[in-house]
Amino acid sequence: MNPNTLKVFSDEQLEAELKARAELRNKPPTPLPTIRWDQVSDYIKVGVYEVSLGRGEPKDFEHYLFELVMEAVYGREFWVWWNRNAT
Repeated sequence: MNPNTLKVFSDEQLEAELKARAELRNKPPTPLPTIRWDQVSDYIKVGVYEVSLGRGEPKDFEHYLFELVMEAVYGREFWVWWNRNAT
């Protein structure tokens, strides 16, 4: 792109555009129309079963549960937004 192309815009216009882009990029994703709790439910049941056998809480149980819940509500593409905005 020709650098002179941007000269037709005022500083205020350019700043407004950058602000609008940042707001759009940071906007939270939309939840899925239908939340799929089946994987969350299955994971919890397996965890409870492991504990009932005396094996203790499965390794990183809460972390994986968090991931499954977020994907159930927002879908797998949620992590692109999360990783870009949660840091």
